This record gives sequence, structure tokens and C-alpha cells, in this order.
Amino acid sequence: MLNPTIPPTVPVDTDIAMKIAAIPGDGVGPEIMNEAVKLLRTVDELNNLGVEIMEFDLSAAHYADTGLALPDTVSRALSEEADAVLLGPLGDPTISDSQYAREVISGLVTSLDLSIILREVKLLSAELSPMTTLTEGDLDFSLITEGTTGFQSDLGGTVAAGRDNEVVVEQEVNTRQQIERAVCFAFDWAARHGRNRVTMVYGARAQKHSQELWSRVFKEISDSFDNTSTSMLHTDAFIQRFVNTPDQLDVVVTDHMFGSVISSLATAFIGGHGLASVAHVNPDGKGLFRPLHPPSAKYAGKDYANPMGAMMSVSLLLELAGHERITSSIEASLKKALESGWTTRDLGGSMGTSEVGDYICSFLTERHS
Repeated sequence: MLNPTIPPTVPVDTDIAMKIAAIPGDGVGPEIMNEAVKLLRTVDELNNLGVEIMEFDLSAAHYADTGLALPDTVSRALSEEADAVLLGPLGDPTISDSQYAREVISGLVTSLDLSIILREVKLLSAELSPMTTLTEGDLDFSLITEGTTGFQSDLGGTVAAGRDNEVVVEQEVNTRQQIERAVCFAFDWAARHGRNRVTMVYGARAQKHSQELWSRVFKEISDSFDNTSTSMLHTDAFIQRFVNTPDQLDVVVTDHMFGSVISSLATAFIGGHGLASVAHVNPDGKGLFRPLHPPSAKYAGKDYANPMGAMMSVSLLLELAGHERITSSIEASLKKALESGWTTRDLGGSMGTSEVGDYICSFLTERHS
């Protein structure tokens, strides 16, 4: 059992070089990830981070040619050589089975031991939210999800398929170790960022055994953090708080099923997929960072796609590496682009993908000088 008084920490070492693997992905992926890499190179030049970028091809075209979603050689190289992975959107209409994209992500999660999903839910522009009463400061919390257990265990099956008596069984598996890992990470993340409230979200009363374990582990670990306010909310109560008083949320921890629902709501509230990013992390420091922008193959090569989510995935990568000051500067640059209307079509602007990336990098450079 993890010692709840010594939660795992994300290593902070700003003196060593970082090796970042970049995987452009499919559809508009190469375009938006080009801007992410541009941003990473800009902050590297401004701050002497010593970043080394390695590019790998994991794409629908590669899968069609080889039949391999995640070759062992690539998986091994990412595990042994990369400190972090930037992954573009995956999926292509020429491949009817979306299993390939799932295999890439699940393969990386498994090989790099990335059991925790982290999202920074932050409203950068109130004008972009469908919740007209929100201001930028109202929506700013961290969502931490245990991403490998629960119904993610892929256990179950079908009996008498296609018959009148067909039965489908889905099994949920939770482990104390993985729950402890997520909850400890949540408290550690709160402490690192000066956040004073940690909320656990639990769900269906039918999930009696799993929710009992989650509640027990959360209580055990929270007892070691006297200066942190804690609460446990059923999903119904949480959704009401999220909609009505989101400023009362600092750090939220939950299982994968409820985390996915909360994440989807958050994406809508902040202005859409073009502004959203997610990290799959190992508490010891490895991470997979990706925008939530879909591949949108029909727009590929047209310079339409919003690169901000991809650039925010770089910001999240740097935050986990201990570069909070740089992360703040990136966020300010993104806000400036939004305030100036220097945005792509999905946000009401007329700028191209590369123009938005250039603007943000230029503003960041001016801010640094």
C-alpha cells in the first residue's frame, strides 16, 4: 500500500534536456502538431531548455501499409528514449475499424504505465462558453481520472448473440493500488498548485463494491492532508455544482467512466475540442500529451484547423516538467490571441492554422524580451 503521508510527486528537474517524441497523427494532425512543435521550439530557444524532438510515424497510412498500429520497435524506443510523447489526432475514414487508433493509445498507456488522465479545465475566454454567466475565473480546475481500471478492464462477453435470449455482460475491475495512485496524485497536484480543495466524484449506487473502495481509499489518504478541504459528491450533485458554482472546484478525482462524462462537459464549457488537451501520465514523470481535436480528414491540408489545443498540450507537458512560469506565459499568449480575434473559423475568426501558431509564438517572444 502507498504511504498516504508521502504521495508520489511529479519530478521537477529543470536542468536536464528533455527528449520529446512527436507523432503527427492523421487528418489535420500534422498541421496542428506542427504548431505545437513550433511552440515547443520557441520556448526552448527562449529558455534554453535543451529540448530534443524525435518524430515517429504512427498513422492510418502506416497501419494500412504494415498492419501494425504500434510496432514493438516504436513502443520500445518511446519507452526507453523519450521523456514525453506529443500525439496528434488519430483516425481516418479509409479505415473503417477505429481499433487502430485505440490500439495506439492503449498500447502507449500500457507500455509507459500511464494510468492517470489529467485535464486542466480552464476557460480562457468567457465569450466562447455556452454558459453565459461564466467569467474566466469561474472555471479553473484540474480533473484527474484513473484511466486503466473500472470498465476499462475490457472483461465481459456475449452469450447467444443474435438470439432472443441474447445476454451481454460487462465487468468492472478496480484495484486499491490504482485508486491510491490516482488519489495520491490528486492531493499532490493540489499541493503543488496551491489548490485547497479536492473533490472525489462517485457514481451509480449499483456499483456498490467499487464505490465503497474508492470512498474508503479517499478517506484514508485525505486524513493525511489537514490543510486541504475534501468532499465526496455523487455525480448528480457534482453536475449541479459544475454548472452552478464551478468556482468551488479546485481538483476533482474520479474513475474513468465519470471522468469521461465530466471531461466531455468541460470541453463544451470551454469552447470546444479545438481548445482542449489531455495528458496520460505516470506519477514518476512519463507522459503522453495530446489535443482532443478530431482528425477531421476532410479539412486536412486546408489550413483550417485550430492549433490551440495542440499548443495547450505542450503547455501541460511543460507544467508537468516543472516549468510553471513558461506555462503561464503560454496561457497568456493564447488569451491574447483569443482577445484579438486571431483565431480559426471554429472560434469565429478567419485566420489559418499556421497564422494562429505564428501569432502565439510571436507574442510569447515579445513577452519574454
